[in-house]
Amino acid sequence: MNSSLKISKDLEKDSRDTETQLDKTSAENLGNTLMIGFREKTQMMQNTPHSISIQNVGYKIIDFLSKVEELQRILFEKKKLVIRTDYCITIDRVPEELWDEVLQNKDQLDEWRQLYGVDLQPTKDFLREQPYLVVDTCHFPEDFKWRLLAHFDDLDDALDGLLIKSENFQALNLLLEKYRGKVKCVYIDPPFNTGTNEFLYKNDYLDSSWVTMLYDRLLLGKSFLSNSGGIYFRIDYHGDHYAHHLLNMIFGKENLRNELIVKRTKTLKGEAKRFHVATDTVFLYALDEAYFDFKGFKKKKEKLEWVRMHLPGTVKKNPERVFFEKKLLPPPGRKWVLSQEAIDKAIAEGRIKWDDQLNEPLFLTEYEGIGSDWTDIPGYSANWDFTTENSEELLHRAIAAITGAKEWVMDYFLGSGTTTAVAQKMGRRWIGVESGEHFETHVLPRMKRVLFGEQSGISMQLNSRGGGFFKYLYLEQYEDTLNNLELPREQEGQLALERFGDEYLLHYILESDTQSRPSLLNIKQLHDPFNYKIRVCEDSEIRERVVDLVETFNYLLGIRVKKMRQFQGNDRLYRAVLGEKNDKSIVIVWRPSNDLNSDPSALQRDYEFIKHTILPILLGNEKNPNLLLVNGNCYESEVKSSENK
Repeated sequence: MNSSLKISKDLEKDSRDTETQLDKTSAENLGNTLMIGFREKTQMMQNTPHSISIQNVGYKIIDFLSKVEELQRILFEKKKLVIRTDYCITIDRVPEELWDEVLQNKDQLDEWRQLYGVDLQPTKDFLREQPYLVVDTCHFPEDFKWRLLAHFDDLDDALDGLLIKSENFQALNLLLEKYRGKVKCVYIDPPFNTGTNEFLYKNDYLDSSWVTMLYDRLLLGKSFLSNSGGIYFRIDYHGDHYAHHLLNMIFGKENLRNELIVKRTKTLKGEAKRFHVATDTVFLYALDEAYFDFKGFKKKKEKLEWVRMHLPGTVKKNPERVFFEKKLLPPPGRKWVLSQEAIDKAIAEGRIKWDDQLNEPLFLTEYEGIGSDWTDIPGYSANWDFTTENSEELLHRAIAAITGAKEWVMDYFLGSGTTTAVAQKMGRRWIGVESGEHFETHVLPRMKRVLFGEQSGISMQLNSRGGGFFKYLYLEQYEDTLNNLELPREQEGQLALERFGDEYLLHYILESDTQSRPSLLNIKQLHDPFNYKIRVCEDSEIRERVVDLVETFNYLLGIRVKKMRQFQGNDRLYRAVLGEKNDKSIVIVWRPSNDLNSDPSALQRDYEFIKHTILPILLGNEKNPNLLLVNGNCYESEVKSSENK
């Protein structure tokens, strides 16, 4: 029997039995005690037999609820399992030996027709002419994915980004071990609850529930930022005052860099009895203003101008610069804005001239710095496929101001995928998290079009032509964890309940029941790692799905993945990962191991295959990893069990 159902039925029985002991007077007394102080309440309960019974029941209920809340916390905060892992890669990066399989895959060809509108020719010459067609491994057998991955010797380096379908707290919780301190820029535009049922709380507490939700995710997301990184937080007038205090609390008010003003809509519409709500606020906070790597952003001027090369300020050392073989100090109280290296380059490019009338050098500029007023660009996208889709111009400006090439950008309220799309076009690495059904309807198709080289948004401005490689994951959710609650040893559990009654109900079930559920990682199932199943909710139905334990453990351990390989030997399937962490090499080997416990000779053959076949392919001959992990037993005593990790 489902344990939560058992608890509910027994609690209902306990409540019915209690009700028979209560008369009208004792019920009124109980209501009165809720309105007086604790001391008077205790005294009253001591003076009436009925109240003593109520008190005992109350303590049991409080104890029960405490256990339930603790169990809920454990289930919510535990690292969730990866249900599915797939890859999207442009055909120019797919080994040609796999092209025939691609051309024979009807689902993949149909997606190309629908997504790109191309006139397909099922030939290799056609693929050479269309190098940025995107292959999605979800259309292929699992074996195809592993053969594809076998061509990468530094998989994490080859990937441009990562998409995750998950509630964002669960995704951040799983990713933290791997990406802690590595993200340069976070951009989020969280939905603000304005009175709808977006949060399952009474209307009076909608704002507080929103703040609580944001607090948990901002605090967790903060751990991803590098010392020189920062976060953008977009919010409208409904919640900007809450957001300001919340961000001050988490990041420190000294780390507030700007309150940026962005345009709210492309075309303003009439509003009754008030001015148009024309702008939103984007808060920019540094993780640590002392190390914040701010690059700024410049836009083109309407016409070229010759400007002076000094600004107000003083320089403590080396204030002079050389212009046209003349050593010059800046005017008193001012400083040169360019380094000597930049001056030499500008002179060679004809961007500096000598002004005889001013008797000083002038600089030719077509760009000007921008301030905190960003209303010169659209705040939201003009296409309105997704009602609150940030414009690509806005994300380009934000990302460029604090990141360089290949640095990590994260958005864990991804929405339609603008942040990841812009990051890909700009040559940044990216992580995007979204839980809604638009993950399939908007985000995935959009990123596939970006890789194909579709010329929308800022593509032409950045000369983005396509090409790329990213991974996407589906994670177990809190509701899935609840769906896998089971009471082990049902007959024994029922017998103990009959013998020990309430104490067993309130303590033993809730504590011991968490030890061997699939949702909390069933150690026994690890002996058959490619058939580890849990129940998940899909399309409002509960279905059994095989968990991707290989990918799950990569994130649990927080390793940088170099190689992933699949092997067949000893009449069993092996999957192995070579990773790095803290400058040490780690090899993780997965294989069915149930029969190895009872057959010493099979256990030895298993170890020999790992030692003489798997390790040389992963590491090269005569090399050993700093740490070797296997699931189940291993012949070599120095090999560590992945279960312990």
